[in-house]
Amino acid sequence: MLPLQADPRCAYSYVLIPKLPRGTPVGFLIEAEFPYAVWFSWTIYGENALAGSLLSDQYIVPDEGSTNPFVNGNLVFAPERHYRLLLLPDEIPSGRTISPSLADIPDENQRTIAFDDSMTAIAYRVYQA
Repeated sequence: MLPLQADPRCAYSYVLIPKLPRGTPVGFLIEAEFPYAVWFSWTIYGENALAGSLLSDQYIVPDEGSTNPFVNGNLVFAPERHYRLLLLPDEIPSGRTISPSLADIPDENQRTIAFDDSMTAIAYRVYQA
């Protein structure tokens, strides 16, 4: 059971990742636009449905030429608002490397996923105005 509570002002999307053996080279690239909303986040849930990592709206670095409208002083209705997140397994197998096309994703937009003996989930929350 994930701690995603029903809220009429919030939209939830999530991906449930089944149990995977340690060392399984599964990662996720999220390409998205900053939403027109009050607040949003990406949360990784791991063992016992505990939140292991959080990427909150104002801390996500936009792609070059885009604006994060959640940062104080930035335009709320900025037209260019693209970002990318990279979620990687905490144990990358020997000999595996990350594609050079992903090398420009800032460290602030990268997280690791600890695959353990339980199910893992990635949840996206958006709170509407």
